[in-house]
Amino acid sequence: MPNNAQLLNTILLNQENERKERKEWQKSQDIRFFNLSAEFSDYKNKQEPLNQKLLGYLESDKSTNQKGVVEQVGINKQEIECIKTNDKVRAGKIAVVSAIGTAAIFVAKHVFFE
Repeated sequence: MPNNAQLLNTILLNQENERKERKEWQKSQDIRFFNLSAEFSDYKNKQEPLNQKLLGYLESDKSTNQKGVVEQVGINKQEIECIKTNDKVRAGKIAVVSAIGTAAIFVAKHVFFE
């Protein structure tokens, strides 16, 4: 049967081994976290110019008088509505002129040919 000193040495060795294992595990986790951080940083650095380029297309630039997509879509919607309204007015005018022409032919036919 082991004596107290041997038991204490065994406990001390076990604690040392566990401490070393925890230290190695923590070191591996730190390396893993560092690598993930580096990958994320690389991604952000590559993404930033793309984001700036996209913003350049979306937003208007008053210094160059360049219209962005968002503003241009609003302008296009207004112009399309104007074109639709003009087409309806033209169709109405054609209908009125056609009705007047038909009425004139009808009146002329009954007045002159009867």
